[in-house]
Amino acid sequence: MRLIDADYLIKVLNSGGSETTDININKNMPLGEIVDTVINAYRKCLFAELEKVPTAYDVDKVIKRLEVNSMYAQADDEAFVMLDDAVEIVKSGYLK
Repeated sequence: MRLIDADYLIKVLNSGGSETTDININKNMPLGEIVDTVINAYRKCLFAELEKVPTAYDVDKVIKRLEVNSMYAQADDEAFVMLDDAVEIVKSGYLK
């Protein structure tokens, strides 16, 4: 799972995006078929734009970094991370 940069996506979509697709519509098509064709083309372009959106927060990388930075308490052998370190790691959203 990844959390995307929604502000970036909104900016791209408001500018019209960069994805295109061919739409084959002729004057003999029923209105419902035309609407379906346009919606499917829009969906295809939207999904292509979504694939290009940068990740704003990578949960897996944050967890990995927490694991790497964890220490073990000598008394009970349980892993822990210092609060200041954990806060910095969570705020970063990625593995440094």
